[in-house]
Amino acid sequence: MDFKNIIANRYSSRSFSDKQVSLDVLKQIISDAQTTASWVNSQPWKVYIATGEKLTAIKKKHLELIAAGRSSSPVFPVLGRHLWHQDQQENMAAWSQEKEDFQHLPDKIFRQLNETLFSAPSVIYFAIPKNSPDWSKFDIGAFVQTATLSAINQGLNTMIAYEFVKFPEVLAEDLTVDENYQIVIGIAVGYEDDHIANNFRSSRRPLDDILTIFE
Repeated sequence: MDFKNIIANRYSSRSFSDKQVSLDVLKQIISDAQTTASWVNSQPWKVYIATGEKLTAIKKKHLELIAAGRSSSPVFPVLGRHLWHQDQQENMAAWSQEKEDFQHLPDKIFRQLNETLFSAPSVIYFAIPKNSPDWSKFDIGAFVQTATLSAINQGLNTMIAYEFVKFPEVLAEDLTVDENYQIVIGIAVGYEDDHIANNFRSSRRPLDDILTIFE
C-alpha cells in the first residue's frame, strides 16, 4: 500500500469482528513503531498486548465498573471541553454534531460500542515512565501513530481511544506492567465488521486554518 493510501485508510473503526490478528503481525507492528524518533534516542516506551482470555477478562471488568457508576481515573486527566482553546472547542462541537447527524444513529449506539471496547480482538497498550518529561509524551504519541500506520499497511483496522485506559485499576489487575511505568493509551487492532458506525468519518479544518508559511 502506498503511503497516501495508508494515511487515507487511517480512521477510527468502532466495531470489530472476532477474527484474530496473528501474534507475528502484532509483533511486526511494534517492531515498525520502534523506528520512531525520540528525545536523545531515549525510547521511553514499553508495550503490552492483550488478546484472548486476558482481553475478555479486561472487557468484563470494564463493563462491570461502568454499570457500577465508577468514575474514570486515567493517567492523563480529562479536561472539560469548556476549558480547551476556542479552536479545539469548535472542532469538538463540529465532531459531535457530525456524529449526531450520521445516519441519525443514536449516541447510545456509539456509547455502547465504546463500553464493549469496540469488540476488539486485540488491544495494544502503551506505557511511559512515571513522572516522564513532556517530551516523552510527545514521543509516545509519535510511537502510537507509527504503530497505527503499520497496522493499516498490513490490512488491519484500528481505534485509538481513551476508553482503553479509562480504568487503570483494571489494567493493574490483569496486566503485569513494569512498576516504574504507567499505561497512557491503548489502540484496538483487528478487522472491522459491517457495523454502520464504521462508516463514520470526521471532518478536518481547511489547511489554511492551521498552516502559516513565512518566506
